[in-house]
Parts: sequence; C-alpha cells; structure tokens
Amino acid sequence: MFSSPNGDTVAVCKASKEHSPDENPNYWFGFYVFQHEILSKAEKGYIVFGCGSPKQTLLIPYKEFSNLHGGMHKTNDKKPYWHVVIYRNGDSFILHR
Repeated sequence: MFSSPNGDTVAVCKASKEHSPDENPNYWFGFYVFQHEILSKAEKGYIVFGCGSPKQTLLIPYKEFSNLHGGMHKTNDKKPYWHVVIYRNGDSFILHR
C-alpha cells in the first residue's frame, strides 16, 4: 500500500501470476476488508492489479471498483477478503463477478 504524504491519495497494489495461460488466461487476487476500509476513506483511492507482468497492470479508481466487489465471492476468515478474478482475452481484461 502506498499513500501521498497527506494521505489524500492511496493505492493498494496486488499482483498475480498468470493461471491457465494456454486455455483461459486469468489472475487471482485477495482484496481484504481492511484494504477496503482504507481506500474508502481516501479522497483519491486506487486499486492496482499486476496481471502476470509489469506490462499488464490495471489501475482502477476505487470509487468504480467499490461498486463491483459486492458481487464477488467473499471468505469470512480471521482476515475476511473478496476473491478477485480477472480474465484476459487478447489485450482486453474482464473482471469476473
């Protein structure tokens, strides 16, 4: 997690290797409740997904992502988290919900 000195801008960075590269390339991430709480309070929050290589990095404003993670599978463990799965189709990336 990175933030500006005044805390107004916050970015949570997640990285995944590429799964099933020959059939259906996809990337798996865990997005934790505590990360949601921090990004929700930031004036400018971003979630960054590294999808297999630095050349495939997605920067998503948290205000947009926060409307999407509610439909994702969630594990309610000691550290609850949402399962984020992103599929790649050529140069396009699709968030699975």
